[in-house]
Amino acid sequence: MEQGYPKTNFPWDTYKIVETTTPAGYTPIVDITGIVVGAAQESYSFSRTNTKTPPPPSPPMTEVLGIP
Repeated sequence: MEQGYPKTNFPWDTYKIVETTTPAGYTPIVDITGIVVGAAQESYSFSRTNTKTPPPPSPPMTEVLGIP
């Protein structure tokens, strides 16, 4: 085993990684699917970034003229 990598003892199978709670103000991350742990490949690495959801636009202002 390579130094620095923990032994996980995952059974050989197909897995997916799902974001269970999206932080407030961020866009959900798409599931990572099709992770097949077996004799052909036992180690995987993934990188995802949560992006901030832009706030909705402000409502248009109503200007009333001629009212004392």
